[in-house]
Amino acid sequence: LDGTVGDFASHAVQHLLLPHTLASPAWRQFLETPAGDVAARRAALERAAHQGYKSADEELIRLAAAGVHADRRLHYASTTVVTAMLVDGVLTVASLGDSMGVLGAVNARGELVALPLTHR
Repeated sequence: LDGTVGDFASHAVQHLLLPHTLASPAWRQFLETPAGDVAARRAALERAAHQGYKSADEELIRLAAAGVHADRRLHYASTTVVTAMLVDGVLTVASLGDSMGVLGAVNARGELVALPLTHR
C-alpha cells in the first residue's frame, strides 16, 4: 500500500478491503458455488475482489470527507494496493494503481524466481 496525502488512505484501506470483500454479493456466490465448478468459483472471486475494492473506495471517500483524518476534511485520499486471495486452491490477484505484485516460486532447476502478478 502506498498512499497520497499522508498515510490516511493506505492505513484505512488495510482495514476496509477484506471486510468489504467478504460482505460482497459475489463472495456469498463464491461460497455457494460447488467446489467442482472451478470456472464459476474463479469468476465469483474476481467479482468479489472488484466489488470489495469498489465498496472500500466508496467508504474511504466518505471517511475523508467526514474529517476522520487528523480532524480535518480531505478533498481526496488515494492509495495503491495489491491483494492476493488464495481460496480453495484458486489464486485471485487484484491491483489498483501502480503497485506491483510478485510471487516467489521455485523453478524446475530449484532456483527461486520472481513471477509478476500484476501488469502496467
